Amino acid sequence: MQGLISQVEAVAEEQHARKVLRIVVTIGPFSGVVVDSFQFAFDALRGESRLLQQAELLIDVPSPVFTCSSCGRQTRGTEDIKLPAGGLLQLNPFAQDMKCPHCATGTLYPSGGDEIMLMHMEME
Repeated sequence: MQGLISQVEAVAEEQHARKVLRIVVTIGPFSGVVVDSFQFAFDALRGESRLLQQAELLIDVPSPVFTCSSCGRQTRGTEDIKLPAGGLLQLNPFAQDMKCPHCATGTLYPSGGDEIMLMHMEME
C-alpha cells in the first residue's frame, strides 16, 4: 500500500494537483492480495497524506484466466471449469487438477493475474 500511495502522490505532485479524488486499481485474482485488507490499509494510511485525505479507492478484480496445457485455449472465470472435489479454487491454483472445458483432457493453469496496477486517478 505504501508503494501505491507513493506512486499516487508523485503523479499528483507532478500534475500540480491540490487533492486526489479517486484512485482506480486492478488487483489480479492470483496476486495474493486480500482485497478487504488492501482497502483497510488504504483507509488507514490516506489520512497521513494531505493529497489523499478525501480520496476514494475503487478496486477491480478481473475474473481469473486459465490456459489449457493440451489445446492452448483460454478460459475466463470458473463457470465452465470442472472444479476439484469441494468445488473451490485453492489458494495455489497449480496444485489443482482442473480439466479444460474445451478439450476435457488438458490441465488448466493460471495465465497472469498476479498484477497490482494503478489504472486511473481523478485529481483537482
